[in-house]
Amino acid sequence: MKLNEYFDLREFLSPAAWNNLQRMLAIVTYIREKSGQPVIINNWHRGGSFTQRGLRLPDTEVGAPGSQHRLFNAVDINIGNWPAVRMHEFVRTYAMQLYTLGLRRVEDISVAPTWLHLDGKEHGERCIQVINRASVTDRYPLTKF
Repeated sequence: MKLNEYFDLREFLSPAAWNNLQRMLAIVTYIREKSGQPVIINNWHRGGSFTQRGLRLPDTEVGAPGSQHRLFNAVDINIGNWPAVRMHEFVRTYAMQLYTLGLRRVEDISVAPTWLHLDGKEHGERCIQVINRASVTDRYPLTKF
């Protein structure tokens, strides 16, 4: 992924960060294509207010110190104008495909009431976990439809 005539994005990233970025890109691309809706992550570059929904630098005051965002392993998104409940229904419906792409966890609506947090942190179960800050609140099973 050329940034300009001299540099490739991979020169700035570790292999783990590159792999995490590729995983998150595959997940949000699938969501965009399957939903038919725009997927918004950061939009500061278009005059929007979202600046911390992808990679977060170590010194940011946004989010938890051990956040998957700091590892390039999480994104916060909105799918069109869908409410959080509809975004969760989408993940539940397409859990098998999203799990195959590397999605492992989403945040509970009590934590993310107007957006959808997606991350790839492994947890050893064959499901997509719904998490709050302290525990697993639900699991989306991997079912074929």
